[in-house]
Amino acid sequence: MKIGYFADTYALIEIIKGDKNYQKFLNKSLFTSIFNLYELYYSLLRDYNGIQAKQFFFILKKFD
Repeated sequence: MKIGYFADTYALIEIIKGDKNYQKFLNKSLFTSIFNLYELYYSLLRDYNGIQAKQFFFILKKFD
């Protein structure tokens, strides 16, 4: 059985930002909820721009 990790919104943001403390999870199976994806989208809209927010949202949404 393969073990996965739940990636909450904070973890997803830190992974996107390239936080070295979250690099160990890049090669692991991650799962999240649609709520977390929408919360991430809102955070990215606030901190970056609409284009980048949409890009990350649709990349991650593919794995839903």
